[in-house]
Formats: sequence, structure tokens, C-alpha cells
Amino acid sequence: MDVQKHTTCYSCHDTKHTFGTGFILNKKIKQFLMDFQAVSPKLGYLCLREKFNDYSIISLYRQKKKEDEEKDRFYEELDHLWGRCVQDMMYKL
Repeated sequence: MDVQKHTTCYSCHDTKHTFGTGFILNKKIKQFLMDFQAVSPKLGYLCLREKFNDYSIISLYRQKKKEDEEKDRFYEELDHLWGRCVQDMMYKL
């Protein structure tokens, strides 16, 4: 979503648009945006490519009081995303 001088990349619930996580990028930074993925309503991934460096940024939101099964699923998604970031870095070396 573009608003004036900023671009917003976010993940949230499809119907409620509550909770969630995201990034606000200045238009100058937008040119370096390679990828954004809303992995889940509480987990987002941003990849930026600069002239000499690539950056992978993970943004997350986790409520403290949740069922163990939901916590486990959240951490499995986070672990999978982290593994993908590391794999991307190793591929680029």
C-alpha cells in the first residue's frame, strides 16, 4: 500500500485486520525492495537488495497467552522462515 512518501508492507487477519506485523518503507528505500512475504498474520519477511549487500528482515508478533499447539505452530513457521533466510544467504555466497 502506497501512502504519500511511504510504502506499507503488512500481514494481518484477512477479515478483522487486527494484530499483525509489518514494515513502513520510505519511497527511497522502496527501490531496494526485492521481496515481501506475509507468512502468517503474525509473521512477515522483507528482503532488500543494496548495491553490495542483501538484507533479510523478519518481523513478528506473538501473544503471550496462547495454547501450546498454536505456539508450536508459530515457532515452526519462524524456524522454517529463518532456515530459508540462512539458505538464501548461503546461496549468494
